Amino acid sequence: MNHIKNLSQETIGEVFNLGAMLLWGMMPVLVRSSSGIVPPLFFSGSSIFLAGLVCLFVLMVKKKSANFSVQQLYVT
Repeated sequence: MNHIKNLSQETIGEVFNLGAMLLWGMMPVLVRSSSGIVPPLFFSGSSIFLAGLVCLFVLMVKKKSANFSVQQLYVT
């Protein structure tokens, strides 16, 4: 982990950008290969759920959710 601190912010951003492009490019391949195995509604639901978990993790790491509670998840 110490070698990551020596990289510039631009290099770290380029690495994250490359990772995002690879994930975005793999999405059609995953959909095509799993379309015969997994129902489309389950695939889209699991994709949304996974994206929500990633966003929740990022919020918790960034400590932007200091007042985060389960009650705030419910829409009244």
